[in-house]
Order: sequence, then structure tokens, then C-alpha cells
Amino acid sequence: MRRWLGLAIVTVLVFQFIAVGCQNSGLNGAGDIENVKNEESAEEGSGLSQQPVENEGNEDDKGEVSDEASNAQADPGLNIPIITGLLPSQTGYKWQYFGFVEYAHTMTLDSIQHDQNRIIYNITGEVADMSDGESDKDFSLTITYIVEPTRLIQQKQEQVMMDSNFDEIELIRTPLAAGTSWTQQVTDKLGNQATLECQIEDVTVDTDGKKVYTILYDGQNSDYYEKRKIKEGIGVIFFEKLYIDAEQSFPISYSIAD
Repeated sequence: MRRWLGLAIVTVLVFQFIAVGCQNSGLNGAGDIENVKNEESAEEGSGLSQQPVENEGNEDDKGEVSDEASNAQADPGLNIPIITGLLPSQTGYKWQYFGFVEYAHTMTLDSIQHDQNRIIYNITGEVADMSDGESDKDFSLTITYIVEPTRLIQQKQEQVMMDSNFDEIELIRTPLAAGTSWTQQVTDKLGNQATLECQIEDVTVDTDGKKVYTILYDGQNSDYYEKRKIKEGIGVIFFEKLYIDAEQSFPISYSIAD
């Protein structure tokens, strides 16, 4: 009887040891799960730390856009200040010209208007009356310079000014360099149309460091021509054209006063 009782006690102790071992094994499993969770959290944190790499890529994209914008701004055909640099910058500026057979006229820059993608210079002036008051002609004149991104246009209203046969003409075009050429259609006071083949013939630097552009406007299928010299900060400093009538033709000109 005692033998069986001892065997039963041993059996109970064995089962207790087995139960304790299982509990310890369960605790270790939970610890492993917690470790896995911690590793996943660490990986997620590592993923967040990589986001600035994407931002660096965006910075590169921004750099490319900036370069394109810079290239567009560098295009002289789109840069209005290149053209405005050929004209005075302040209102009140005065021009005085003298020319062929005691010819003279004066002009004043009255206003400068900014109108969307162009700048307008409004000028008034007067031609010297060489008839001593005997002529019934109107000696006043109005000049409008229109600066657009690629060109300078002259419009005029006058009766006796020694200037172009055409009330609207494109004076110069970018790029402002020798060899630049273009063709334009113009209309005279009688409504006759003509074609001018135009070219910047020469670019020189004056003693004051300012550039002077010489432009030829050659009439297509005609002997008629015009020539101008345009100086930075002043505008037209010399004008010449071929005067043509029924009997003869000869050049007439005027220049800015020193």
C-alpha cells in the first residue's frame, strides 16, 4: 500500500514540473511576439526617415524649372528693356535736329506709358518755319515710339517734317546685332504700299561708351531708301532718305545737335 502511495506522489510531481515548463514556454513565445512588434515599429520608423530623399528629388525638379525660366528670360527677343535702352528714360527729354537747307525741328518726350507687353513714348514737337510765317502749313508734329518685345515702331503725324515717307515704320528689330534683317510692308500718305528690306548694317561704340546702330531700309523694286543711326539712351541721331520728284532725286538728311 505504501508502495502505491509513493508512486502516486512521484506521478503528481512529474505532472507539476511539466505544467511549469509549459507556462515558461508560453511566456517566451509572448516575448518573441513583442520583439517582432518592436522590429516592425523600427522598420516603420526607418521608412519615415527616408521621406526627405523624395524631397531631394523634388528639389532637383525645381532646379530644372528654374533653369528653363532663366533661359526664357535670357532670350533677347523677349526682353523689352533691350529696346527701351535705345530711348531716353525720363520725361521732359528734348531733341534738337538740324539738316538739309537750314532744316530744323525740336521734340520733347511728354510721357511714357506701360501698356501690357509694350511701352509707349509720346512725343510732341515743331518744325522750324523757314518761310518766315508766309506758309499756311502746320509745323507741329507728333511722334509715338512703341516698344514691343522684339521691335521699335515709329508712328508720326506731321505735314512738313523731313522724315520717312511712311507714317508708320518699324525702326529696328532684335537681336540688336549687325546682320539682323527683316522685311516690312509700309503705306505712304497717298495710300500706296511699298516693301522695305531692312538690315542693321553696323554697330559701333561712341566715345561715351554708348552703342550706335546703323540701319538701312531699302525699297524693293524702287530707288527709294532710308537710313538711320540710333544711339542708346537717345534714339535717332541721324536720318537720311532719297527725295524723289518728277524731275530729279537726291538724298536729304538731318542730324541731332551736339
